[in-house]
Amino acid sequence: MTLPTAAGKDKKNFGIYTAEEFIASITQHIPEKSFQMVRYYGWYSNKKRGLRLKQGLHRPGDEPCQAKEIEVIDVSGYQPKRIPSKTWRVCIKKVWEVDPLTCPNCGGEMKIISFITEASVIRHILEHLGLWHAKPTRDPPTTYALPDSGRAVPEMVCEPYDDGWPGYEESYAHVN
Repeated sequence: MTLPTAAGKDKKNFGIYTAEEFIASITQHIPEKSFQMVRYYGWYSNKKRGLRLKQGLHRPGDEPCQAKEIEVIDVSGYQPKRIPSKTWRVCIKKVWEVDPLTCPNCGGEMKIISFITEASVIRHILEHLGLWHAKPTRDPPTTYALPDSGRAVPEMVCEPYDDGWPGYEESYAHVN
């Protein structure tokens, strides 16, 4: 394995190591527990940075800032428009592999103008577009009386259902 070597006495650009030598050379750079590797002095030290921050100095050669009149703006009554999170779009892309904000006609990106949440308004719009289909009404379940109790009980309907486990029902049916 080849790795760049330190630019010290030997001016090599790389070194060839066996696996054991590589691990030995890398582990030399692991510090002891709670050992501080980087220390800052001068301009970058914590004390100097704190003093500069208090004085308003950010770069070498800056002049200390003079205290300025600060205008306080009351923003307590501001309520920004609620923007839906971007995660819903990502989820739809992942599940259906279709971008919901891509125009089906031209392929351009659509922009959300508003959200309609009132059921009556949604129904009115869909009826106008001919997209509202009322659910068909169901008759109440038929009932029959149990011979012993005389109580009316709804009729049970059993329909076949495939749950995707081939042979599961067959093996279970043989047990009973």
